[in-house]
Amino acid sequence: MKFCSTRGGESGKSFSDVIIKGYAEDGGLYVPEEIPSISEETLAKWKTMSYPDLCAAILDLFDSDRLLGSIEQSRERFRNCYANFNHPEVLKVVEFPGDGTMIAELFHGPTLAFKDLALFGVAMIADELLKRRQRKCLAVVATSGDTGSSAARAVATMENGSIIVLFPKNFITKTQERQMTTISSENVHIVEGEGNSDELDVVLKDLTRDENLQQTHNIAIFNSINVARIVLQIPYFFYSYFRVIESKETGLDHAVTFVLPTGGGGNLAGGVFAKAMGLPIRFVICNNSNAAMHNIIQTSTLSKSADAADVQKTLACAMDIKVPYNLERVFYVLSKKDTKSVKEVMELFEAAENSFVATDEVILQTMKRCWVKNREIICPHTATAVAFYHHLLDNRVDFQQQFGSIVCVATASPAKFPEAVEKAKIDAKVSHPVIEALDNLPELNKTLMKRDENWLEFMKKFISKHNL
Repeated sequence: MKFCSTRGGESGKSFSDVIIKGYAEDGGLYVPEEIPSISEETLAKWKTMSYPDLCAAILDLFDSDRLLGSIEQSRERFRNCYANFNHPEVLKVVEFPGDGTMIAELFHGPTLAFKDLALFGVAMIADELLKRRQRKCLAVVATSGDTGSSAARAVATMENGSIIVLFPKNFITKTQERQMTTISSENVHIVEGEGNSDELDVVLKDLTRDENLQQTHNIAIFNSINVARIVLQIPYFFYSYFRVIESKETGLDHAVTFVLPTGGGGNLAGGVFAKAMGLPIRFVICNNSNAAMHNIIQTSTLSKSADAADVQKTLACAMDIKVPYNLERVFYVLSKKDTKSVKEVMELFEAAENSFVATDEVILQTMKRCWVKNREIICPHTATAVAFYHHLLDNRVDFQQQFGSIVCVATASPAKFPEAVEKAKIDAKVSHPVIEALDNLPELNKTLMKRDENWLEFMKKFISKHNL
């Protein structure tokens, strides 16, 4: 398996070549040169696998370097990687009894967000590569909410890596912030930036383009710009699909639609890869009021603006994004690697997928309805997906024919968003031991990056000051 840039400037790269790097030399994103096609026989074998074993099987298709060793060794490494997750299956698919909502709960990791599923694996693989090369790396991450704490916790387990996490001031919840700023590990550094997530992403790109920094500090990006993140997001589509057809007692040709809360599009990219591998799935892309992906699908227009004034602060803060950078990978797969205009690719996209926007008002209504009908509390991001399902129910849509089985993807635990739960007027306390433990921890780790500063120079000085 070799990797290339979506823009054609690089090819023939190994998995080892690309998992530390973020952007390709030409500014594109790395993708597999060929996406493996999975036979029905292999799908039948995968159906019975545990989640860690499925991760090992899928990684084996993309990592020709066998960084985790033999397939047996890789399975054992993934089992250890997920041993501290909060559910024995790592993730689960449930059906709410009140209205039949099917939910893929991807939030049972150490930081209670779906990002844990890929990031802890990426950190494990990167650490092994660095050990072999006798090198260190400096990971950098810009977060719109949940990536930061997940990446920080994952890198804290590494022997050969450090991390700087940038988060946008006033754009994330207090709980999300404290999940980062209470980390006491010496290799974790947190920077609060006076901007939005899209603006912080620009700094990341500038850092990777600085050849001197890249040479001296081995800069790695752990956002979903990193192709290893996407590869390790493929397994949960397969695993969730298998659990759905088990519950429905159907075969491997049964159609399933995943309703995806979408920000930067990494989740969607993983799903599109899974679909290209042969999984019979479709997607509905759900946005908050920023509607980045929705506007692209409906109008074929991509806004390049990352100005703070253009990004609305919403209850689903991890999706407060205007520039979904992983769209470049989605275009690449849908165009089947041919050079096509955006219009042609969007015609392919619109023919296959749907999109939906949930305002804060709709998010709160959905959270409340879910509680009243099912006695289940969901997070505001998950609510954007469940709102679409409610929309179908309310309009008496025959969704079985159009969508097959519908699975709403739950990206985070509601315990991370007590303010939203309170605003939804849910008469129950939402809590989790992971969140409760934060109350007893001091804030150790936060540096402010002001809007009027040169952010690239700030980051260079920060790296030098902390000897990273």
